[in-house]
Amino acid sequence: MKVKILCIGCFHGKIPKKMKRFVQDNKIDLILAHGDFPDFTAFRDLQFKYWHETSMGLSFEDIIGKEKLEKLEKTGIERGKKVLKFLNSFDIPVIITHGNHDITSKYPWRQDDPFGLDAESLENTIKNFKNIALIDYQAKKFGNFYVYGVGCKVLTPNKPYDSVTLNYWKNLRAMEYQKLKKFFTKDIAERSIILTHDPPYGTKLDKITWKKSPRYGEHVGTDQVKSFVQKFQPLLWVCGNIHEGRGIMKIGRTIVVNTGYGRIGQAAYAEIENGKVRLKLINLN
Repeated sequence: MKVKILCIGCFHGKIPKKMKRFVQDNKIDLILAHGDFPDFTAFRDLQFKYWHETSMGLSFEDIIGKEKLEKLEKTGIERGKKVLKFLNSFDIPVIITHGNHDITSKYPWRQDDPFGLDAESLENTIKNFKNIALIDYQAKKFGNFYVYGVGCKVLTPNKPYDSVTLNYWKNLRAMEYQKLKKFFTKDIAERSIILTHDPPYGTKLDKITWKKSPRYGEHVGTDQVKSFVQKFQPLLWVCGNIHEGRGIMKIGRTIVVNTGYGRIGQAAYAEIENGKVRLKLINLN
């Protein structure tokens, strides 16, 4: 039996123009979305513009004021809700994980919540959406397959400089390793699709090549998920986060795709039949 999958993420508050027609015309069986549903692109731009200042502790409120900050937050959240509502409307399974722009306690580097945004969390938004399942260090069964999700963690092998952050980073990596070890077995991996926000570390899929980024030239993906993929060889690994890292590669037999920037219609289409994966990049705008 052939399974047709639309792989997408990094919506950042915008629904691709041709996505609805593509899902309907191709009779898609499953949508995999790797996170970043709200539109917080304005905050990314502010962070890049004031990288040094925010690194030294200056807040967005200090930069643009509380009123403008709250307005940007509200607008971004509402746009993200529209994306999730749209995904739920297809009446087919939609399996998601979280990105670094999603409001969720699952993101380990999240700052305190000064505006009470927990009420607008990803979990609360989808709790009444029957077709959407959120997974993080969890597996969801679909037919004969397992989809295993890991949300954005930014746990690269690059050690933080200060001792407090270093200890936190070490503990997070140790916890992640144990969770990955618990899921990955040869039998399950051979029937699995991996869904992460972060791409594999040290590859063309995780390198920042956007020259406006203060982290230009860095690799920012996940090495621990990559090591388990190398060892156990799941069918497919779907990821995103680094928009300019869009592309397809292989890790052993595993096909890996960074679907790119969903906000401008970038996505991927996969077919799985008899244990074989066919995959291509598509544009939905």
